[in-house]
Formats: sequence, structure tokens, C-alpha cells
Amino acid sequence: MKIKVVLRTGRIYKNGQSPLMLRFTHERNTKLVALGLSVTPCHWDKDTEMLRPNCPERATLQSQIDSALAGYRKKIQRLEALDMEVNFDNLFNQTVKCTPQLVDSYFEQQIAAMKRAGKINTAIKYTATRTSLSKFHPAKLRFEDITPKLLDDFETFLHGEGNLPNSIATKFSVLKAVYNKAITDKIFLCKENPFIVYKVGKHWTQTRKRAIQKEDIQRLIQAELPATRSPYTEFARDIFLFSYFSAGINFKDIATLRYADMEENRIFYHRHKTGKAMTCRLHPQAKKA
Repeated sequence: MKIKVVLRTGRIYKNGQSPLMLRFTHERNTKLVALGLSVTPCHWDKDTEMLRPNCPERATLQSQIDSALAGYRKKIQRLEALDMEVNFDNLFNQTVKCTPQLVDSYFEQQIAAMKRAGKINTAIKYTATRTSLSKFHPAKLRFEDITPKLLDDFETFLHGEGNLPNSIATKFSVLKAVYNKAITDKIFLCKENPFIVYKVGKHWTQTRKRAIQKEDIQRLIQAELPATRSPYTEFARDIFLFSYFSAGINFKDIATLRYADMEENRIFYHRHKTGKAMTCRLHPQAKKA
């Protein structure tokens, strides 16, 4: 989005002055917005987009121009901060029609959509966040009610519930994602996004890397399962060992593997979650599993 100040010399008032306009250019489309100001053409420098030094009341007029420019640039920055597209509709439409909806019901819709898409793990995170938010704020909560103060109070509540920093970070990341999605879907008209002030990233903490020892894997391989075991116990062990020896491939991807995906002692597959192409060596121990 480009903004220029132009003098519309094609239109001349009775006093010999022409109107000053803001010209917005976006994807080869232009829009003119009147500033409510006018000057004589000889007092306007189109190259610098400023009034000439000999213009009467130059300081006052230039201040009004600068103020209008600053206002629109602030709107553009706000849209960008909300991850919303900067276009003429979003920039100039001050009467966006929104569908009134409570936070809890919108959460419910998003969770249902994720389950339909097979994103079960993500749906679980959203459900946990929704449950905590409902417990923190049992009364009906609108998106307009979410402020930096409410977010601070929610953080205090989660600490009191015994949530660890990374758990709190996850819940705030989910809440932020739902809030921004609601803005995109025009569920409400956001005047000021509280997540610009409230920094979600402050909660993330580095955790100690945990890994299974090779000795434990050997003990699992050699372990004799009890005679009264479930018929699935041995199957569960085999699947776990296959994943371990195949670079940590998850169960969903194991379940969809085909013989055609194995070629020359390598496995080729696409991750169900991300669609990313993956490959790993078919370890001899994985063949046994």
C-alpha cells in the first residue's frame, strides 16, 4: 500500500485553489481521499509532496497533512500487526459487519473443525485451553472483553492451578490463534489487539533433553512378556521398537505405510501431519520388529 499527497489541479475552486488529496495505490488500483484542504497550484511542490515556503499558513496546513498521513499509516501498521490483509476494504471500511459470538462457542467451532480434519492433537490443546478459560471466567466472555489486564489475570490463574511455564505458553498461543482467527472471520471488530502488548513468548522455557537409553531398549527387546498378557502387548512393543529404529516415525505414519514405500533398505513416506516428504534407513532391528 503506497500513499502520496497530490494536488488535484484538474479541479479549481472559485478562489483559484485546488483540493489536496491522499492517493492510495494497492495492486495497481488507486483510491483518492479528500483531506478537506486546498491551496493554489503555485504553492504546491508535487515533487516533494509538500507546500512551498511562500504558501500562506504553511505550517498549519502541513501539520494537518502530516497528521492525516500518520493516522492512515498507523491503521496500516495495526492491520499488519493483526496479520490481516492491508487492502482498501480493511483500511477504509469502518463499519465492518461482525457476527456477534462468544469466545467459548467460537472455540467449540474450531475444535469441531480440527476433529473433522483429523487434527486430534491440536484439538486436544484447544480443548484444554477452552476448559481452563471457562474455569477462569465462568461468565459469558466476548472477544472484545479480552484485554491485557484479563490476560495477566488468566496467567495468574494458570500459575495458581499448577500449570508449568510451557503449558501456560501453549494455552496462550492457542488463545492468541483463536483471537486472530476470529478477527479474520470478522466475528468481532478489533480496535486494539491485546496480544500486541502481552508477549506470549515470555513463557517458553528450555527443557532438559530426555532420551531413552540404549540399555533400556535392549532390556525391552529381551524382556519375556507374561503369559497372561493381552494379545496386543507384543504388537505394541513391536510398533514401539519399529518407531525407535526408524528415526521416530509416529504411529499414524506407521499405520499408513505400504510395502511400496520401502525400497533398497529405505523407507519413503509423507508425514500425515505436515505432508512433508520423509525418508530413513530401514534398520535391521526394525525388520525384526
